[in-house]
Amino acid sequence: MKTTEQQFEPILLNIDKFRVQTRKTDLDRELNFYNDVLRIARSILGEITDSTAVEILSALNRKEAVMKKLRKTYQFPNATDEFNLSALGIDVSVMDHSFNNRMFVSKYFEVKNGKVALSPEIDEILTDEFSTYTRHEVQNNEYHRINKFCEMLNGFKDSSMIDSSYGHVLAPFRFADYDPEKGYIPKSSYVKDIDENGIYRGL
Repeated sequence: MKTTEQQFEPILLNIDKFRVQTRKTDLDRELNFYNDVLRIARSILGEITDSTAVEILSALNRKEAVMKKLRKTYQFPNATDEFNLSALGIDVSVMDHSFNNRMFVSKYFEVKNGKVALSPEIDEILTDEFSTYTRHEVQNNEYHRINKFCEMLNGFKDSSMIDSSYGHVLAPFRFADYDPEKGYIPKSSYVKDIDENGIYRGL
């Protein structure tokens, strides 16, 4: 009889909510910079589409990306940039060295109606980015084993057999944590460092 191998399903161990919020705050601060880049680009190129805006923001050399589009409007294509810019009455010095600062990671942002904003899915994206999952079946098995132990401790706590205000109750157990809301839980930093041979490789 042919059996099908059971597919591995990662278990969520932890979400680093502090890093999620910190990263979101940092990205929010970048909005002014990216919108300023687009303001400068429009002052040189005129109105641009949202797709063109994303193309400019995503370019490694934004100044050259703007210049490449500007050259298509030259009245004298065989003349120098300086000559054509003078003929168009355009000053590109506003694209100073800071114009290329910061790498634009499109998954974090959206450009809509000419304005850069955080992606509507930013919370889900960052939550997934700063989540820790088990990586193999051995970690899953160890998680379930530790979780049973934690359930036992929680039963003792609920029966007032353990005073959870004393943190030292977990001192001998490096594989468990105490959460004020959830009670005793498997320690994510321990489970994630278990290798496929079931050996803990952390410090």
